[in-house]
Amino acid sequence: MQIQQIKCNTQNFKQNWRVFCYDDEMSKQKREHIREHIEKPLDEYAIINTGRLDEYELNQLIKGLVLNKAKIESKKEENPEIDEELLEIADFSNIHSLYGENSYRAGLNNITLKQIRIAKQAGIKHIVNLRHWAIDEQCEGISYYNFPIDGLYDRICLRMTEEEWLEKHLEWEPNPESLTDEQKEAIKNMYKGDARDLCNMLVEFIQTMQKGNVLIGCELGTDKTDFALWLNEFFNPKTETYVDGALRGIYIDIAKKIYQHLSQEDKKVMGWDEEFDKNFLKRFEGYYC
Repeated sequence: MQIQQIKCNTQNFKQNWRVFCYDDEMSKQKREHIREHIEKPLDEYAIINTGRLDEYELNQLIKGLVLNKAKIESKKEENPEIDEELLEIADFSNIHSLYGENSYRAGLNNITLKQIRIAKQAGIKHIVNLRHWAIDEQCEGISYYNFPIDGLYDRICLRMTEEEWLEKHLEWEPNPESLTDEQKEAIKNMYKGDARDLCNMLVEFIQTMQKGNVLIGCELGTDKTDFALWLNEFFNPKTETYVDGALRGIYIDIAKKIYQHLSQEDKKVMGWDEEFDKNFLKRFEGYYC
């Protein structure tokens, strides 16, 4: 059998390629769009005024995102949630959560090293002891602050004005008329020193409460702890904890007198802004005595 060579007729394929495309108006528009996209691939997606990031800028962007994520995770680790079940094992009396603060109140009379260790494992990082006779506890890694709430009632600067203090002191002197101006000034400085000491104590107390993960309490964790938490409510612009119950008039008087002794620097380090300072005294109008 004879096999003949197959010859392809390529004559028709030598014509213009457009004959094989649809020539309607819509097809033309699509082809023009594809052509423009191929010839100018960046025009449609270019970043205005910046252009594409080069390799260094892209790496810096990625590095920044990673570091920001690490910072967020680190912040969470600094103030972990309190393990309530573990904290209950420590068996503190009258223990209650300060809702919104990641902190707790409890009776701290005769606390033991075992209780402190369990509290630390549960996530407590700061202890505020309100007992006026308390001494610095060995807290093994938990910061400890003694804020003797009972001592506030006896503060000279809260019981009288500077002028009243001077007059009272002159009554104690056998020969008040013999006192020099320097001696009188020294008496006034005693008053100012007492006020400054009080303000320093309050500021440190508020700063400690702002850190979170706090265990705060007096002997039983009840009335005196209420007073301390009311002071925190008054002077701490960052607090989310509010104490239930009627507020005694003496507490309001003490808070107002403390306010009179605060310096602008005291307010600044506690996080006060102009609005908080302006409305401070107005906040007492809604409380019942």
